[in-house]
Amino acid sequence: MRILREPYGYAYAENSRLKETYGGPEGQVFVECMRIRPEEGESKTVILFSHPIGGGSFLPMVTALAKAGRHVIYCNTRYRGNDTALILEKCVLDLGACIADLKDRFGYEKVVLGG
Repeated sequence: MRILREPYGYAYAENSRLKETYGGPEGQVFVECMRIRPEEGESKTVILFSHPIGGGSFLPMVTALAKAGRHVIYCNTRYRGNDTALILEKCVLDLGACIADLKDRFGYEKVVLGG
């Protein structure tokens, strides 16, 4: 089964007295994601993976799930590749924003947290 990998990003507003990540405008967070899905077939359910420092969109499990016909999204948090200033609660905010965005953007109704 052929799978598609569709990178995308989204930004959301965050009011914080501290910007602990390098670069980007004050008051905004940018999060990058990868949608991995079979070439054919729609789904109302998606499996969502994330890790605080990201980088897992090509992991074997993610690819295998897509090849098995599942829709998968890998969400990289704002700390992609660098955890020196990581605040875990902000990773949770990024994940919540990702869930809201993927429901709106792709029309998913159910989100299964994969890891």
